[in-house]
Amino acid sequence: MDRVGADYYGIIKSIETELGGNVIPLVIPIGNEDTFRGVVDLIEMKAYIYEEDSQGKEYTVEGIPEDYLEKAEQYRHRLVEKVAAFDELLTKKIFRV
Repeated sequence: MDRVGADYYGIIKSIETELGGNVIPLVIPIGNEDTFRGVVDLIEMKAYIYEEDSQGKEYTVEGIPEDYLEKAEQYRHRLVEKVAAFDELLTKKIFRV
């Protein structure tokens, strides 16, 4: 995600439309290219913010930044729906829905 031209959501769409894949993202990025700074874990609904000094080897776990909360909720809903299509009981156990 820190590379020039990185497009996480474009890649997901491309895999689905061009390859017919069933993509189930578990994380979404926080930023991209030179603003990339971490990911949102869609299962835990926590943000993992990478420490710049350690080049991402160290991180902090925080609440989801306000400007990513709506997108995280949308992708979590999508995740739950896709997993539920396979096994509703498993979904309830994993996500405590």
